[in-house]
Amino acid sequence: MKHLSILSSPCPVGGITLKNRITMAPLFLGYANPDGTVSQLMLDHYLRMASSGVAMIVVENIAVDPFGRGSPFMLRADHDRYIPGLSELARTIKEHDAIAFAQINHAGRYAYMSERIAPSAVKTGDITPKEMSGQDMVRVVNAFADAALTIKTAGFDGIEIHGGTGYL
Repeated sequence: MKHLSILSSPCPVGGITLKNRITMAPLFLGYANPDGTVSQLMLDHYLRMASSGVAMIVVENIAVDPFGRGSPFMLRADHDRYIPGLSELARTIKEHDAIAFAQINHAGRYAYMSERIAPSAVKTGDITPKEMSGQDMVRVVNAFADAALTIKTAGFDGIEIHGGTGYL
C-alpha cells in the first residue's frame, strides 16, 4: 500500500505542484477540426481524461507552423485565431483540477505537405525533404516562440517541445 500512497501524493515539479503523480502523456488522436481548431470531440475527450483524477495532461501535437503539420486533423497555434479554442481546451482540463500542458511541434520531413523541410536532404521512404536554409531555421525557431506565446495566452500551464522521431 506504500506505493499507492506515493502515487497519490502531491509532487512538486519546477514551479508547479501536481496533485498526484499520475500524468497523461500526449497521444495524437487526430480529433482537431480540418482547419486546426479545437473540435467538440476533442473537448469531450479531454474532459473525460481530466475528470479521471489525473494530475497533469499534455495535449497532443500542436503545429507551430502551417507547413509543419503532421496531419490535416492537427491542432494549430500559428495564429491568434486559435486562441479561443485553445483557451476552451485549457479551461476544460483545469475545471477538474488538472495541470494543462501543450505539446508543440513541427513535423519537418514528416509534414503533411508536398514540400517538406529538414536539417538535411536525407531521403525518408519515398520523400527527400528540402534541406533547411538559414532563413528556414530562423522562421521555424520564431514559429516555436510565437506558438509558445499563443499557448501561454490561451491559459496553458506549460509547454512541451516534441523534437523526437525526426521532427524539428
